Amino acid sequence: MLQRLEALDAANDIECRRRLLPALMDVLVEDPQGASHLALPAEPRLQRMALAVLAAPDDRRTLDDWATELGFSRRTLMRRFELETGLKVGHWQRQARLFAALDLLAKGDGVTTVALSVGYSSVSAFIEQFRRTFGVTPARLQG
Repeated sequence: MLQRLEALDAANDIECRRRLLPALMDVLVEDPQGASHLALPAEPRLQRMALAVLAAPDDRRTLDDWATELGFSRRTLMRRFELETGLKVGHWQRQARLFAALDLLAKGDGVTTVALSVGYSSVSAFIEQFRRTFGVTPARLQG
């Protein structure tokens, strides 16, 4: 559902977004680890990185940090991660953060708290990414 929401044209698919967002929130209530629906890499080192991001979406390690820690070149890490998950590392991390944000918003956490909890240093950047992805601001989603 998250991928479908991202693919929608925000200006032209408002009605579709209005139908999908409540359904996504329902799924998160049933499965608060919604990010578990993201493909995990099979390679153990890449999987360790992915699980670390899911466990701590506010982790600030860069691709270079991860590459060094896992024993990959930056380029190899990026290529292997995309090959195994179907998503570029940054896109995968963004989706993981947005899943975590949806879960926290569903629990009633405030937008500022959520933004910082999922790794955004700027609340406005979080709101803009959320709006670009879901077509509504986090506060509006909370109702």
